[in-house]
Amino acid sequence: MSSIGNLKVLQKKTGQFVTIWKRNETEETAPYDMKDDFDILLIKSSNDNTEGFFIFQKSTLLENGIISNHNNGGKRGMRVYGPSDKTTSNQAIKTQKWQSNFFVEPNDFGRFKNILLQIRH
Repeated sequence: MSSIGNLKVLQKKTGQFVTIWKRNETEETAPYDMKDDFDILLIKSSNDNTEGFFIFQKSTLLENGIISNHNNGGKRGMRVYGPSDKTTSNQAIKTQKWQSNFFVEPNDFGRFKNILLQIRH
């Protein structure tokens, strides 16, 4: 297992920014790709009000433009919004909405299991 990012809290913006990138054959930074060997991206998130994990499967990351497909598209980072984050911009509201399906609080083992079962199929 490899580490693929760092989580940063920026005081002026809601949410947390996580870097998600690799070095390609020429040692340049590049987004992860569908062909890369991983199934999920697990991000631990905490702030003053909420603690938990985002569990994103590879297909969800592709759907939302986070990873590339055949080295086309993708990003080197993303902002995550926990359930208690107060989003105001349309983009942040939209992002928080899709991400909420993949947020699990630490002791919610039923939800954790359900998300993992979805990934398995």
